[in-house]
Amino acid sequence: MTSNVCVIIPTWRGGDVIGDAIEAARNQTVEDIDILVSVDRSPDDTLELAERLAAEDSRVRIIAHKERVGWVRNVNAALDMVQSPYFCLYFHDDIIQPSYIETLLARLEPESKAVSAYCNVMRDQGSSQDESLGRDYKGGALTRMLDRLLLEQPGAPLRALTRRHVLDQGLRIPEGSFHGFHAQQAYLLELLAAGESLYEPSVLYRRRTWRPGALTKGWLEQSAETLFGDLVITAQRMKATADRYLDAEPERRFVRCATGLSLGSVWLHTANRIGAPRMSLDPLFIDADPFEQFPDRWAEAALAHLRKIKPAMDQTS
Repeated sequence: MTSNVCVIIPTWRGGDVIGDAIEAARNQTVEDIDILVSVDRSPDDTLELAERLAAEDSRVRIIAHKERVGWVRNVNAALDMVQSPYFCLYFHDDIIQPSYIETLLARLEPESKAVSAYCNVMRDQGSSQDESLGRDYKGGALTRMLDRLLLEQPGAPLRALTRRHVLDQGLRIPEGSFHGFHAQQAYLLELLAAGESLYEPSVLYRRRTWRPGALTKGWLEQSAETLFGDLVITAQRMKATADRYLDAEPERRFVRCATGLSLGSVWLHTANRIGAPRMSLDPLFIDADPFEQFPDRWAEAALAHLRKIKPAMDQTS
């Protein structure tokens, strides 16, 4: 029998945290759920621990990859198996509050235009914590996409409760690289292009970013060429999303330009952290001019992004 919500937990080398993540899912106030744990081949006891908990609760199912597939393919393999009307991505480093699903379902179910609903995320860095605030993503597809790419407080809709039908429309994290550095940005743009996303200003989700094995820390171990190549793959997918959801070429240009500005800012932040050599940002502006004149709603934000990355563009031109 199909459950109402599929909770997807992708994991690799998560033996120290997977038990907590699964238990938090099992303790949801909504019991009609399917907990799908997708285990990338791990050298530790992640799979054994997940299988032990699955034996205790029939709602827990396991995908066990025989070879390493990387986090992008691991997530997509689970997305391919979703049959419930709703699903959410829930990463093994993290903890959801017992009312997470109940609260987001109550927001999403009455709103037929919305395809997702998400909450505030508490980022636990060990010695400190900070709260990720968000916004409603409403209006037309262009408005939702540019709000995500350019405005402050974008929130954390990657961890949204989402209607399954967007998976039938092709929503996935773009494949093409093993490590998938910031590949979720393309997933997010496509999610918001597909429909409205509602913001619940409650902290129902906690990220444990202090953990040594966190995905974002692993990215920094890769070469600059690998990381930048991943961003180019992501930019290509984001361009394709603009071409698919927007009919007017001027609107498509805005999203292509905003993609370059946004990913360019991501790259410069990362490049400074890893001491990367200078490289041209042009490949992130696919079929776009970085000097597009945005409508007033986004003009100031776009200019702020451009000011941030323009010195790097000038140095490599």
